[in-house]
Amino acid sequence: MFHSTFNTGNYRINCYSATPENLDVTISQPSFPDYYFEALPTSDRPCSFSYENKTYQVQLGFATSLGHFFSYDKGLNPLTGKAIWGAILGAYRFTKF
Repeated sequence: MFHSTFNTGNYRINCYSATPENLDVTISQPSFPDYYFEALPTSDRPCSFSYENKTYQVQLGFATSLGHFFSYDKGLNPLTGKAIWGAILGAYRFTKF
């Protein structure tokens, strides 16, 4: 597993990179236009960052197809690990018209 730390002004971001060890990627293309791509973390280990002396955590993931995008992004309470914003009850679903 590869660990990255970024310093960007007031932000310090610690993330575990999207390597085969910690990212589950699904790509399927049964036939055009039914392509499907999904990227989800394989563990519950979130990315964390600090801003104004507070630590924040996020867990990211998405799925997409020709006419749809699903976002699984959510913010976590760093003390409890529970979701506090984002896709708490399921993915945000976007449909192309």
